[in-house]
Amino acid sequence: MIKPVIAFTYSPFQSRLVRFAIKLAIVIAGGKPLGIATRKFEKLPDFNGLILGGGVDIHPTRYHGKPKKNYKYDFERDNMEYQLLEKALSQNKPVLGICRGCQLLNVYRNGTLYDDIRKIDDVTNYPSHLLGYMFYRKTINISPDSTLFKCIRRKRATVNSIHKQCINQLGNDFVVSAAEENKIIQGIEDPNYQFVIGVQFHPEFLIYKKSFSNIFRQLVDKSSSVQAEM
Repeated sequence: MIKPVIAFTYSPFQSRLVRFAIKLAIVIAGGKPLGIATRKFEKLPDFNGLILGGGVDIHPTRYHGKPKKNYKYDFERDNMEYQLLEKALSQNKPVLGICRGCQLLNVYRNGTLYDDIRKIDDVTNYPSHLLGYMFYRKTINISPDSTLFKCIRRKRATVNSIHKQCINQLGNDFVVSAAEENKIIQGIEDPNYQFVIGVQFHPEFLIYKKSFSNIFRQLVDKSSSVQAEM
């Protein structure tokens, strides 16, 4: 059987390690990775499933926020991912949003973000340096009725923390699938679709655990069914 093509977005300015981790997760899950960056983006490619990867902040004007001074946003990537997401949703193709990708899913549906997680009351001090990003872990609670629970198969899980922003107001039709004890949202999904989920953590760096590699496996499996229908 032909492997389903899983498109994933990234920035050409990102570390190659990030791209490698997502590629590896897709390959292990049985898919064929297709990396898409703005510099190489000329027309909408064909794909069976879509991963919106991590990266720089989404421009705040998309959710009525205020731009940071001296911060380098990526307008081209924002536009590219909106087009790819529109195509995927219009064709009911599986979508996984990771970190920035989770936030983009929410903003696409008119949701909002906290531009700096450190400004939120009663929030644990999250890491802000490389070693912290690599080793800091936190616990999330997962809704037993969610697609995410079907992937991870646990009501509680320990995840990494590499984000500086998070979801504020939830976007249209999304429900919360996972959150921390402090109510910071760690997972969202649209129950109207077979597989449209966003996670604030980075499962591609946790695939040594079956519970997290299952997220990619479910994405690939759902993408295979889409492929069979084409």
